[in-house]
Amino acid sequence: MDYLVKQKLEYFDMTVVHLRECRKSKLSREEYISPYEVGGSGHYNPEGNNFFAYSIKDTVVKWLDPKPMTHQQKTSKSGDFKEYLFNGENVLHHRERSH
Repeated sequence: MDYLVKQKLEYFDMTVVHLRECRKSKLSREEYISPYEVGGSGHYNPEGNNFFAYSIKDTVVKWLDPKPMTHQQKTSKSGDFKEYLFNGENVLHHRERSH
């Protein structure tokens, strides 16, 4: 983490999220984390994966350009895929070549 901060790189630290939520819950660490882990192994179960995905979602959206369609401002261009890439290729060009 020190390296990321020193290099001014963007990152997401799930530990901060868990610490904040654990403190709010007033549960012990074990009680708090157990619903999210597979048998206390430190690996997320489906509920833990869901919690992680929703925790990181807004941060990832901030990093993306263009934004996913569901996070774009409503404009006259809504529904325009010209900026999106598929395997490094413009989506519209890919679709034209595929058909």
